[in-house]
Amino acid sequence: MHNNSPFTLIQSIYDIESGVRWIPKHNANRILTPNEHTPSFEAPVHMRRFSIDGKYLICFSLDLRSVMIYLVNGTHSSSGHPWEEFFTLKYTKQICSVARRGILQKDFCILTECGRYMIIAETCCTNDEDEDEFPSLSTPNPGTLPLKQPQHEFDFHFYVIKIETGTVTDHLRFSRDYFRLLNNDGVFLYKDRLGMLSLMNQTIHIFQVSQLGTLLKLRDIGWFCNTSDEITFLLAREAESCASNSTKTSDYDSEMDSDEFDSASLEEFVSDEPEYIISGLKERILTYMYKNCLQSENCADALKLFYQKFDRLASLVLWKFQILDERHLLLKLSANASCEGKALLVVFDMEATKVISIVSNTSKEFVTLYHHHSYDFETSCGPNGSPIKVDYDDSLHSDSHGTEAIYDNAFMEKLVNEVPATSQSRNESVYLRPDLFIYDSNLVDSSNVPKDYSAEPIRFYSRDTETVAFRLHNPSSEPPSPHASTRYLFHPTYPLVIGQSGKAMNIHYQRFLPKESPFCITDSPHA
Repeated sequence: MHNNSPFTLIQSIYDIESGVRWIPKHNANRILTPNEHTPSFEAPVHMRRFSIDGKYLICFSLDLRSVMIYLVNGTHSSSGHPWEEFFTLKYTKQICSVARRGILQKDFCILTECGRYMIIAETCCTNDEDEDEFPSLSTPNPGTLPLKQPQHEFDFHFYVIKIETGTVTDHLRFSRDYFRLLNNDGVFLYKDRLGMLSLMNQTIHIFQVSQLGTLLKLRDIGWFCNTSDEITFLLAREAESCASNSTKTSDYDSEMDSDEFDSASLEEFVSDEPEYIISGLKERILTYMYKNCLQSENCADALKLFYQKFDRLASLVLWKFQILDERHLLLKLSANASCEGKALLVVFDMEATKVISIVSNTSKEFVTLYHHHSYDFETSCGPNGSPIKVDYDDSLHSDSHGTEAIYDNAFMEKLVNEVPATSQSRNESVYLRPDLFIYDSNLVDSSNVPKDYSAEPIRFYSRDTETVAFRLHNPSSEPPSPHASTRYLFHPTYPLVIGQSGKAMNIHYQRFLPKESPFCITDSPHA
């Protein structure tokens, strides 16, 4: 068995090496499963996730102004409201002030590696009065003209909260900015490294999370990649100013003032006009490509193609990123506003501020790299930062010589859309392990994304016996809307699953639990 360190992936980018990750099989017949479900009831909250230890359920109030923490109760009884039978409110903490008129992002919540703190986000209309109390950390990037700003300016507030007490231990504010937070999309946590991607400014903000729940700013990667970039830039601007002896407004400021922004939709973020104001990060990417052309066997043709494609390459947008380890980032750049399909994947060294590798996410090289090191790509996706094993064996076969990994179209579509990985976007429940249970992944899977509505129960089959192990029933007997979806939230250890479709909710549980079972719900999960 190979070392499961992300360094293995980075080393392979320098010098490809082979390896296969595996997880030992378990007997699904020995796992207790939900065998009952409550009647449907109206959802009292917006449920988000369980804490890492499974002791708490993190929710948001229906008006999206407060965070609500529930304790997981003891064994279910047949009296009272179903929700109150399983969960007891520990506290309600109002986050959004009435004056600011902000709302919490119900699809975003990151837990720190220690499990004691949660990071949540509030969006509100820009209010310059907050500047004195909460200075903005946004870093304007003159090289983001390919992005069109929304009509309405928003402030993003990020809060670090101690789960047990509700104490706010840190608060960050980004003014007139935009972060994509659906299902934790624009924020990534690796151990104690927290990264936030500003789509508006094309900048990744890197912080270190302390044991006290505070955030220490380490660096920004975007317009500048390190402090020497800024010094070099200022010296160059000073030299230009002296040479021209002119006090006219800089070309950068003129370009920014003349740009017209007309829509907040992501589809209109990508500009059709060539853009030649290049950030420090984009400059390093283009330089890497240029040097590769110089070193290619057919240098002249490679350079010709590079110059032909230069405008398009320079206007690529950084849509997503992943922290591979304390030093390396995986960046996804694309001209496609949906952030799906063909894109460039860039491995960037934050310490040396240089590009290590660039590869297309549909290339043979990338597929081979992923096949050997899927563990490293998927690490930090789970609630506690541990890897989530995705079973792609059914999509994999060998070529006629048995030397290369070949994947079918369905796998490739899944692969190009899921790399880079999204932080803590996977549920670690044993019931979702494909090596133990077989189920329809179109209706339920390990992601926290709502799935298509199904009026029929979702059957989970034991992979060993191929018999039905348990069923999940939709909380709504009829679709609440033509495009209705259902989300299932699995407890990390207990046979407990919450289903929600629209405003309807139900709870699946194990009715007869032996007291000696490690899955038995007691007054304390650690009892």
